[in-house]
Amino acid sequence: MVRRGTSLRSTVLKVGTAVLLLYLVRKWTEYEVSSKYEQLLAVERATTFRSPMDISNGQEVAHLSKEPQNLVPFPLYDVLPHLIKLPADALLNPAYPLKPRLKRSGNSTSPKIVVAIPSVYRAEVNYLRTTLDSLFENLSPEEALISKFIVMLAEIDSDSDQKIDHVAEELKKYFEPQVESGLLEFIVPPLDWYPPNLANTTPTFGDSPERMYWRTKQNLDYAYLMLYASHFFSTSRYYVQLEDDISAAKGYISTMMQYADGKGTDWLSCEFSKLGFIGKLFHIYDLPLIYRFILMFHADKPVDWLLDQLFEVKYCHHEEKNCVKKRINNIKRNYARPPLFQHLGRFSSLKGKKQNLREAGFNRFRVAHDAIATTKSGNPGVSHTDSSTDHGSGSLTDPYTSSGNFSLQNPHVGDYFLYHFKFPCTVLKISLTMCLPTAKPPSVIVRKVARIVNRRRERAAEEEIMWTSTSSTAMEYSVDADKALKISELRFEINDDTTPFCMERIAIQAS
Repeated sequence: MVRRGTSLRSTVLKVGTAVLLLYLVRKWTEYEVSSKYEQLLAVERATTFRSPMDISNGQEVAHLSKEPQNLVPFPLYDVLPHLIKLPADALLNPAYPLKPRLKRSGNSTSPKIVVAIPSVYRAEVNYLRTTLDSLFENLSPEEALISKFIVMLAEIDSDSDQKIDHVAEELKKYFEPQVESGLLEFIVPPLDWYPPNLANTTPTFGDSPERMYWRTKQNLDYAYLMLYASHFFSTSRYYVQLEDDISAAKGYISTMMQYADGKGTDWLSCEFSKLGFIGKLFHIYDLPLIYRFILMFHADKPVDWLLDQLFEVKYCHHEEKNCVKKRINNIKRNYARPPLFQHLGRFSSLKGKKQNLREAGFNRFRVAHDAIATTKSGNPGVSHTDSSTDHGSGSLTDPYTSSGNFSLQNPHVGDYFLYHFKFPCTVLKISLTMCLPTAKPPSVIVRKVARIVNRRRERAAEEEIMWTSTSSTAMEYSVDADKALKISELRFEINDDTTPFCMERIAIQAS
């Protein structure tokens, strides 16, 4: 009996010990798995931006500053694999992610609205100063207190340092008060942000290698600006995308904010221009969605196409007809009228490309005239004039009617003066006499009369016509009757801002 009882106790002890060991092994394994999981989760949290949209069901989070400040916005390696080869602190430094090569700004409080402007040096003419002058001239002191302007000098060519130094010195010269106050900040993206094979991007849609490089880099420029703003200005309310060749309407900041505030929060964009990527306003907390989408397809399509398709992907059933009209236009994508920005630049940042894109509804300083009175010098009757500035001395009709001069003491590149004819006319000759010499003659752009083709009315297009003879004080355009254009508008555009601009006489021969 004793032996049998001892044997039983020994068996029970062995079984109990085995069960305990199994339990301990299981717990240790669970701990190991949990520890590994927590490590992986920590890595994921450290490399993934948690959009407030994930927790707010479309509503704006009041205190985005509660988000950990050491988060790198999201795994960039998926879309820009060249970044994985860099040292951890070269680009994704947790204390200062995506560190720019150059940053210049004074102290500023947290803005409610961030205005972002990517800029590229143009050999023919630089519109950046004109753009900033217009933005600041039409900004009230109250608006300045809630605004931040970020100019990104997106230069990566072999001579980028010289270009950056030149533009930075110009910004310092003309906009030092805005920089020192913190209203204006300019940055230069790191060279490592751009893929080393950018110039060899596979062409799509039949685009040339030069155009592919230009538009792919442009996508990366926009994405960097959005990434930068969403990280360093996450407590702001709105982000506005502009270009570096525009002019602005008076009180544009207040108008944009009032319009956006009146639309609630259940939308993705409010747009204050039809052209390009100008005047597009987004919630700050929606920027990760937008820049991720741009980065995923940055080498495939232009940025305005990608924005169009983001709306369809996000809001449309793939078999639904007319979804854009039913679910997007003026619901998720709001179009404000009249436009608040006018496109000025005719010289694109793509070398050799010219563009005559204008906002038809943008009238800065439109003045109506008696068409009959404007014909007294033999010129076609003008119903109204318009211009980009009201700082000129005299009336635009003075040189047109030979009754005086029109001068602008401090011109800007891109300033324009427009004459709209009462009735369309076929122009054979245009003569412009200057009362002061100019280094670069003004450009002349005409709006052609819309034609009916296949019972459909074509859109009236703008076209630059070239002077047939020029000097420092006189320009002339002439053409044979069989090649003459029928036009409804004539516009002069300034290309030289080094000296005052003064028009003495405009003469037009028309049939």
